[in-house]
Amino acid sequence: MKPTSIIFMILAAVLIVVGVVVCIVGGSMAGNDDPLLCDVIDAEGNEITTHTLTEFDLTDIDIDIKNAEVNIIGQSTENYIEFKNINTVTYDLVINKHKLILTSVNPFNISSMVKFRENEGGFGGLRHYLYLGRYKDKVAQINIYVTPETSLNSIKVHVKNGDVTVKNMISDTEYDLSAVKGNVVYENTNTAASLAVSAKKGNFTFNSSDVKSLDFTIENGNGKFTLNKQYNFSCQCESGKIYLDDENIGDSYAGVYPEAAAEEGAEIVLPNAVKGKITSGDLVIDTAE
Repeated sequence: MKPTSIIFMILAAVLIVVGVVVCIVGGSMAGNDDPLLCDVIDAEGNEITTHTLTEFDLTDIDIDIKNAEVNIIGQSTENYIEFKNINTVTYDLVINKHKLILTSVNPFNISSMVKFRENEGGFGGLRHYLYLGRYKDKVAQINIYVTPETSLNSIKVHVKNGDVTVKNMISDTEYDLSAVKGNVVYENTNTAASLAVSAKKGNFTFNSSDVKSLDFTIENGNGKFTLNKQYNFSCQCESGKIYLDDENIGDSYAGVYPEAAAEEGAEIVLPNAVKGKITSGDLVIDTAE
């Protein structure tokens, strides 16, 4: 090996060691009061990183995450995504042709270091690798805030460990929400499209919302509907009971609820359809007060 090559190898090794030392020292000096690995630290000590989404004119959202709560929140003053207590090297965020795609990745996969590939985003940084276990005792959250003017065609969210929540959304969006170990909540949200929900070990809550059609499956958990309009139900519980306003009606139900007297001469409007199955758990259907 040429002497020049040896010198460059030694120099590279020294720079790597120096970089590691600097990151460790910087992290120690930062402690819990300096946002070394994030944009800001809130009053509860949560470390938060945000990215604006306004410039991308989003039409679709597709999320597949291992360990985090995912919240889609409408009626915001601007479009942005917020990462709370999550190391940036553990996910890959891409926006391609107005579609936001967020996935969990192996942090040691080199291709996952670059975020926002479409707009040539920044490098994750060595310091993030030195603190991979930094958030192990904190609740991880991914929050996407959406303005009322944003028209989304579809929102698909799959989480392995964590809850999925959609609230305060008003748009003709098609939803596909699933959690392996976690709850699914759909509240104060209106859409003229369909909603599909899957919860393997967790509950499903549908609260004061409107959908054209709903198809849900729950393996081990309960379903809770709080209604502010009529729906045409076709549901069953294989090992559990169905309750209408606290009245036990058995393990299956097919009918319109709540019932309402038709006004003479009024146009008959068929209620939207809800189809669902619970393997082990109860289903409660109630009316909003």
